[in-house]
Amino acid sequence: MATPKHLFVFAQLQINDLKNREKTLVELERLKEESLKEFGCLQFNILEDMANKDIVYLYEEFKDRKAMDDHFDEEHTRHYLDQELTKVVEANFMTKFC
Repeated sequence: MATPKHLFVFAQLQINDLKNREKTLVELERLKEESLKEFGCLQFNILEDMANKDIVYLYEEFKDRKAMDDHFDEEHTRHYLDQELTKVVEANFMTKFC
């Protein structure tokens, strides 16, 4: 039986309203803190684009696909998404090659 591979997510988000930028960053930090308490969330990084104030990136690592799927069912994730502070511009899902 194959060992489940860690799943890496690299997502580009656009802040919907720059007037809410600080609130968005606070809510993303709250999402990060709660996500890192999840059993399968191994890493959660928030990166700011240096040239575009309305762009942030999320770099996340989950122990497997199930852990990522469970993450989207968590109350704190739904709370963040329900606020509609950002929209996903692009999301890439990767596994480690070697």
